[in-house]
Amino acid sequence: MTFKLRSIVMAGLLLIPVALPAQDSGDSLVRRAITTFGQGLYDESLRLFRNVILNSSMSDYHGDSYFWIAKSYMALGQYENASKNLEFFLSEYPVNKYYEEGLYQRGRLDFLQGEHESAIQILEDFIDQYPDSSFAANSYFWIGESLYVLGHFDEALEIFETVEANYPTSFKIEAARYRISLIELKERERELLKLLKWSHEEYLRALEEFDRKEREYEQALIAYQRKIREYETATTEDPRVSSLQKQVADLEKTIQGYRDRLQAMSAEAGKEAPRPAYESELLELKEKALDLKAYYLVWLSALE
Repeated sequence: MTFKLRSIVMAGLLLIPVALPAQDSGDSLVRRAITTFGQGLYDESLRLFRNVILNSSMSDYHGDSYFWIAKSYMALGQYENASKNLEFFLSEYPVNKYYEEGLYQRGRLDFLQGEHESAIQILEDFIDQYPDSSFAANSYFWIGESLYVLGHFDEALEIFETVEANYPTSFKIEAARYRISLIELKERERELLKLLKWSHEEYLRALEEFDRKEREYEQALIAYQRKIREYETATTEDPRVSSLQKQVADLEKTIQGYRDRLQAMSAEAGKEAPRPAYESELLELKEKALDLKAYYLVWLSALE
């Protein structure tokens, strides 16, 4: 830490009037300040730790005090002051017993300040440097929280599952499980929304296809009705069609007459009627009638 940063921190401390407790040793004062911090009396703990720093005879405890001052500011939500004191502590007291936790708290502080990507990087570096640290589980948790805030739910889920699997005794275990359940719920919601969106799109496509086919059918029906009217007009006005229709009708009438005569003869004989000589003539006439019908149908097709 540069002399300039030390001067800034010290100047901030000197602005606050304090009564130096001459009767307390550095060790007892620090322990009392830590106890006060544990009781949630953060303003009082700040005052006690400042007393230690402002007492030159307690220089052996200055490092501890800067660390706890940073934590007190974090607890009070004064993150800028916490960051200044924590950076000063890390730069000036690298062999302090709280240095390891200080690195962890720096990552957590970045998270609290909304610097989530920076928090992830710092905490990952911390885990690499101290894989067996008692703060490893917490580090994983805050990495997961940062990923969750950034919307990287799949990655966050892996981190929270790491906490659940590898650190079952961590006091972050319940918080990690809660996040796991939330992410799984979000995943189900995303799948449901995706399904609903797909179903809606399929419905719109089906509706569009139905409308298209309906228009095609309507157009085909109109065209078919128009052709029918044309055919009806043609069969009424075209003399060739009328002549063919008359010939077909006459031939069918003749054929029916032959059939009636055959039935009468069979009834009189009381047995199967013999094949009369004119049967071949009947078949020939029938064949001509069918030929005329075929010609008529071909002619109608040609009109189309």
